[in-house]
Amino acid sequence: MKRILFAASEYGSFNMVYRVMKACSGRYGIGYMGLDPASGERPIIKEPVIGIKKINNGQLKNFDIFVTGSSALSDLEYTLWGRAGDMNKRSICILDQHKQLEERFTRNGKRILPDAICVMNEDARKSLLKLGVDKDKIIVTGSPYLADIAGYKISASRRRALRKRLCAGNKKVVTFCTEYMVKTPQRHKYGYDEHTLLDDILSCLNDLGQYDFRLHIRLHPNDEKRLYGKYAGKTFGNTEVIIAEDDPEYKMLQVSDIVIGMSSIILVAASMLSLPIISYQPAKDKKRIFKYDDIIGRNLVTDRRALSRAISDRLLKKSGGAKLKSGALYNSIDRILSIIENRKHA
Repeated sequence: MKRILFAASEYGSFNMVYRVMKACSGRYGIGYMGLDPASGERPIIKEPVIGIKKINNGQLKNFDIFVTGSSALSDLEYTLWGRAGDMNKRSICILDQHKQLEERFTRNGKRILPDAICVMNEDARKSLLKLGVDKDKIIVTGSPYLADIAGYKISASRRRALRKRLCAGNKKVVTFCTEYMVKTPQRHKYGYDEHTLLDDILSCLNDLGQYDFRLHIRLHPNDEKRLYGKYAGKTFGNTEVIIAEDDPEYKMLQVSDIVIGMSSIILVAASMLSLPIISYQPAKDKKRIFKYDDIIGRNLVTDRRALSRAISDRLLKKSGGAKLKSGALYNSIDRILSIIENRKHA
C-alpha cells in the first residue's frame, strides 16, 4: 500500500490538506505532521479521521509521497520538500493562497520547490510563473477548501432564526474577519492592522445614522480574543461590538449583511454563500495590496471614504453580489488524487 505523509503548519494550509487527507484515509497508509487542529480554543475541524497518526522526523523514510501545505513563517513544509528530494521521494504542495510567495519557498536565499504545486486558480499560476517556477510544476486544481463551502449554505428561514437568537432585531450585522496582523505585528509592513481597520469601520458605521449595527469580530484561528478587548462587549455610537462565536460551519457568518476583511480566503467563501463582501486594504504602499482572486479585486477598496461608500451600497444592495470566477468549484480533490497517483490530471 502506498504511504503518504501529510503536513501543514498553518490554518489556511490545514483547511486544504485536511480534505485531501480525509479522502485518502482507508485507501493509503497515512501519517501527519504539523498543526494540531484538536488543540486550543478554536479548532478548525472537529471530526476525527480514522487511521491517521502523527509521526516524527525519524519515520519520514517510511513514506512514499509528501503532501504539504505551505508557510511564510514555519520551516516545516520547506524542510520536507528538501528531505523528499534527498530521499528520492515525490513532494506535492497544495497552495492555499499566493500571498508572500517568495517567503513560502525560500529560506536564507535558498529556494526549494516541491515536485508539483496545486493552485486554486489561474491568478495563482501566473504569480508562480512570475516567481520563476517551472510551468510544468504548476497545476490548477481548484480549492479543496472552497469546494466544500456551498454545502454549508443555510436557508432564509434558518438565517432569520439565527438573527432572532442573536437578538439582532432590526440591526444590520457586519462581520469583520481578522488575519492576526496585530498579533504578528504587521502594521509597520502594511501601514494598517485590524485595530486601524476596526476604527475606520466603526467611524463609517457611525456616519450611517439611519441604521443600528452589530459588528461581529470573526477571529482567525491563529488570532487571540484578548487583542480586541478595547472593542468587544462595548457600544460605539450606533454599533454594538461582539466577538463572534466559534463557527466551523459558517452559520453565524451567514447572518451578516456585509462581510469585511482584508485578503483572507474567507471573503471568497462568504461570496460563495451569497453574502456581500468588501476587501479593505488601505496600504500606504500600493504594492502591498493583494488581489489573489477576481472576487477580491472587484470588491476592493483602499481608503476610508471608499469604504463608507461600499458599506452604503451593499446595504442598499447596489453592489457586492458578483459571482465567483476562480475555478473554486473544480472537482479539486479528485484532481489532486490523480496527481498523487501520478496519473494525468483531469
